[in-house]
Amino acid sequence: MRVKDYLEDDLRQARQLVSTLLKSAEEVEEKIEEAAERGELTELVLMVIWNCLDLARRDIMHFFSNPRKPMILALARPDPKKNITTLVKAFGECKPLRELANLTLIMGNRDAIDETSSTNASVLLSILKLIDKYDL
Repeated sequence: MRVKDYLEDDLRQARQLVSTLLKSAEEVEEKIEEAAERGELTELVLMVIWNCLDLARRDIMHFFSNPRKPMILALARPDPKKNITTLVKAFGECKPLRELANLTLIMGNRDAIDETSSTNASVLLSILKLIDKYDL
């Protein structure tokens, strides 16, 4: 199905969400620049921030079938309270949103699932199953 085949209301909601997320990313960059202009960040710290952001973007782009789409970024530990599974399920079920954006999950360090707490392991397993279910 192509984007034009979806209900206009669904497309409007998906575009609004992507637009909000893009504005958030722009705001983060603006805040970094403002802090640098106020002298709150040294040139070295600023270089490290920009280099880390650039490396992070490049490191994950090869995982996307279309890396030019905007990114929805979720950054949280795999804890049931963080409700990441609901985010993945909502993204998986909203085809217009999947066509407009990529979902990126950063859930802490990558340890062996067997070595994490049972609650964290349960969240990770649920997310992996949802990724398979929705072919994300």
